[in-house]
Amino acid sequence: MVRDIPIETLIPPRSMLRPVREDSLEYLEMLNSIKDRGLINSIAVRPHPTREGIFEIIDGMWRFCCCKSLGFEFVPCIIMEDVTDEDVLSLQITANAVSYDTRPVEFAQQMRRMIRLYNSVGASLPLNHLGRLVGKSGKWVSSRLKLLDLHDDLQIELSTGAMGLGQGAALARIRKHKYQLQVWQEHKDKQLRAFELEVGNFLQNIHHDLDSLKDAERQRETLRPRFQSMDSMLIELDRLDEISQIIVARGLTNAYEGAILAIEWALNLHEEGRHKQVQEKRFQLSDQQRIDIIGRQRYEELNEIRRLREERGNTERENFKQQTEREKNE
Repeated sequence: MVRDIPIETLIPPRSMLRPVREDSLEYLEMLNSIKDRGLINSIAVRPHPTREGIFEIIDGMWRFCCCKSLGFEFVPCIIMEDVTDEDVLSLQITANAVSYDTRPVEFAQQMRRMIRLYNSVGASLPLNHLGRLVGKSGKWVSSRLKLLDLHDDLQIELSTGAMGLGQGAALARIRKHKYQLQVWQEHKDKQLRAFELEVGNFLQNIHHDLDSLKDAERQRETLRPRFQSMDSMLIELDRLDEISQIIVARGLTNAYEGAILAIEWALNLHEEGRHKQVQEKRFQLSDQQRIDIIGRQRYEELNEIRRLREERGNTERENFKQQTEREKNE
């Protein structure tokens, strides 16, 4: 429904995709056009949810400001009912997606705000769906949102035109702001392709430096003698996996090597101990778990002693039997 509404009953929207810039060329051209030919395109509004007789502008804030500057008392408006805050942002994005004067950072900020509005009510707004709202792909939306990862000064450079959109997208690949500023200052005068290559080279060098630092840190790691906790030793002895693996891996063949291994194991100086020291693992058992493990170990030890006694007894009986037979034969 279109009708003329008193201009004093119109208020700006709570969320605005494109702030009005009265010093811009587009605003001055729009002002002159409305002055000469009147307002051709009506302003979209919705009734205010709590203030009767007041209408909130959905789309047409620039036209509203022009009309107000020209002293209009009434403006033609399209009144839209049952419009939510999310709908307002969606309509603004759809209306301004192809506008040449919509600044990329402003656009990205409002798209992010729209995503957060959806999240605040427990809903989600996938990038592909947001892309359909603005007539773009999900990849296009993602590239615009990444511009918000730029340093604030660089966002200003992008908004004022001092930085190209391609340069901004390339710089957004660099996570730390200080490096973004560094690369921009050093290479901002280069053409886009050359600039993108410089960003790629910088990222490659950074990754190489980080890998070198990690390697140096690993090389500096030294084993520090540190007795294992009783709980840790109980767990390992109960499982008999780590110590047995070490024995097999090293191919131990005599008691001396076994004694050296026992000392290294107790002090966490073996390779597995290095891993534990780096990861700073801690073992803690409850009293009942500790009793269960110790009890099971004691039970297994007694069974082993009983088995060895039986084997020794069988051996002794067999030896006695053989000796008796030899004596008879003699």
